[in-house]
Amino acid sequence: FPRDTLKTNMNVMANVTWPSKYITIIGISVSAFSSALGSVFGGSRVLQALGRDDLPPKWGLSFFAKGSKNGDEPRRAVLFTWLIAQMACLAGDLDVISPIIASFFLLSYATVNLTCLLLDLSGTPNFRPHFRMYSRKQSGTGFALCMFTLFFLDVWYGVIAVSFLLLLFIYISYKAPAKAWGDVS
Repeated sequence: FPRDTLKTNMNVMANVTWPSKYITIIGISVSAFSSALGSVFGGSRVLQALGRDDLPPKWGLSFFAKGSKNGDEPRRAVLFTWLIAQMACLAGDLDVISPIIASFFLLSYATVNLTCLLLDLSGTPNFRPHFRMYSRKQSGTGFALCMFTLFFLDVWYGVIAVSFLLLLFIYISYKAPAKAWGDVS
């Protein structure tokens, strides 16, 4: 599909679905629900880990480090991520929020691919991927495709997302205390 069609026609996939457009609607609903749950609970675990490591320093994330007595569940972080999700939903127009979310997800995937590639190229001894199909080419291609898609969808959101990531990286590089596990930078 051309770029303009993907930006303007919100039903483009439903219009070409065979045998019924409802298959697409059900698939999108199930996928959205699954992604929402995964993001709320996955994001809260990341927030809990960031709080425990005090990264970025002095941002007050240590409040989210505490877990429940049973199973160390990050209840505070779950509540916080749920509140962020609710604020996004209450913004009223998800078409305004979706490019921002897509940009940061693509940037996250690009960063994971770049990290795997750099760890592999540097010969870091503790980087031992268990995925038998892993290769440097795969990580490099994944990084390149994510970055291409990021800027293909919207150049300005891409520039903003990459700028935010670089500023955060620079801030953490200069302000974070040394950790026992080292770093790639």
